[in-house]
Amino acid sequence: MGGNHTSGNVSDPEVPPDYLTLAQSRLSVEQRIELASKPLVQASEADSLSEDQHMHRFILQLVVRDAEVRVRQALAETLADNLDAPHDIVLALANDVDLVASPVLSLSDDLTPTDLIAIIENMGASQKMLEISGRKNVPADVCAALIELCDEANAERLLQNIGANIPESGVHRLVDRHRDKEEIQKSLIERSTLPATVIERVIALVTSELLSRLVERHQ
Repeated sequence: MGGNHTSGNVSDPEVPPDYLTLAQSRLSVEQRIELASKPLVQASEADSLSEDQHMHRFILQLVVRDAEVRVRQALAETLADNLDAPHDIVLALANDVDLVASPVLSLSDDLTPTDLIAIIENMGASQKMLEISGRKNVPADVCAALIELCDEANAERLLQNIGANIPESGVHRLVDRHRDKEEIQKSLIERSTLPATVIERVIALVTSELLSRLVERHQ
């Protein structure tokens, strides 16, 4: 099928390519968006999937491969904060183009630190990294991966995120990489806590105005 997005390793039930082509030719984009926006069929207490769940799983496989970005974006928005979303579908969306990936990268708890680090390392500086920097919780190893590759905008967002668990070594690395950027200096100073070793370095970098704020903020 068409499209340049990355679908990832999406597991069974597999959708035959001829079925994909047929489905896209029979349904309008609006109909496919409506299909992508349907809530998940909730799992039952039984061990095996119900017939409805199998069918919905098949539909998800179909939608995540749709050639139309708006369709895949609708699916990403539907699944972004759903804890029952299939991991392989969420991962495929996270590796898609930025417009599709953004909702799941921002909100999905289904993505593991390993998933996020792989995306950071594969994509480099991009909108994807900005979304990851702003997640509600950013573990230390994910912060470390971001810090090594992120640009100034990502670094600033990460520092401003109270849910980012930036290790002391990571803060030092941010100073190493962005020491001359005033916005980064401001974001460092506004962190709720700063290691003493970092404060000592920042004192030597900032203007008198920022130094006053540093003293006020961190005594």
